[in-house]
Formats: sequence, C-alpha cells, structure tokens
Amino acid sequence: MGKETNDHRIGESGRHSLCGSAYAEFTEDRKGIIKEDYLGGVVIFDNDLMTMPYDKIMTSKVDYTIIGEEVVYKRDGAN
Repeated sequence: MGKETNDHRIGESGRHSLCGSAYAEFTEDRKGIIKEDYLGGVVIFDNDLMTMPYDKIMTSKVDYTIIGEEVVYKRDGAN
C-alpha cells in the first residue's frame, strides 16, 4: 500500500464533507462544489495544510473565513 499524502487525505475528506452535506440537506443544486452561481465559502489558514506534517495540521489557525463575498471572520494578527 502506498503512502497517503495530506493532499489525498484533505482532498477526500473535504470533498465528502462538502458534497455529502449538500446532498443530506437536499441543496446539491446550489452547494457542495465550487461552480459559478453556487453558494460558496472559503477558509484561509495560517499554514499550508497540504505540505505541513499531517500530525501538525490541528495546530493551524484560521486567518479568514469568507462566505459569498463577505469576510465573516478575521483572526487578530492575520496578514
């Protein structure tokens, strides 16, 4: 069995949490994927989750949360 990367782990879990959640609430026609005219949100972290050691990911801090075009959270001290 090959070595699992952060890219695979995070990518798969993110896809399942987004698509699965939209499906569960019957909103997959407007949520769950990044696509024009779909509802969207972005979370920006202080570290690159794809390249940092997997066991250190939980030490990352959220710098910004953006929903639609609005910044709904900015961590004090974020760039």
